[in-house]
Amino acid sequence: MGIFEYISNGKIKINDRHFDLEIFKILFPDFQVTFDTRKIVYIQDECRFIINQNGQVDLPIPWEEGDCYIKNINNLIYAEEQDIIDSSECKKEIEKIQNENLPYIERRKKEYPPIEELIVALWEHVVENKPKKDSINIVQEKRLSVKKKFPK
Repeated sequence: MGIFEYISNGKIKINDRHFDLEIFKILFPDFQVTFDTRKIVYIQDECRFIINQNGQVDLPIPWEEGDCYIKNINNLIYAEEQDIIDSSECKKEIEKIQNENLPYIERRKKEYPPIEELIVALWEHVVENKPKKDSINIVQEKRLSVKKKFPK
């Protein structure tokens, strides 16, 4: 038995899994609600109702569209995952473009290990007597890599 809910905050809930309405409409572009719809609930083989500003309105079951929504939960999960991947890739591309537009000296500076990392490496070597290969050399390799990539 599956459960479909539309909640007026733009969320769809299917079997305790929440989806944004915009993701839902990728698969089901014909899904429509009126402005006064607060909630739609469909529990397969049990009940279906809408709550609007006038109260609750019971509707007939079975509901073919609702059954289709519930049946396609895996497709919704996939669409949601793809949207997250696409969004992440878009952010990476924007950062790349922003970085490319920085002046050379700023791009070089941004590649260096943070000061905190340098301080920790020095502390671990000098105070804690960690071997160079486990502290300072690691940070120095990063620094040399930046110097090679961005020569002065």
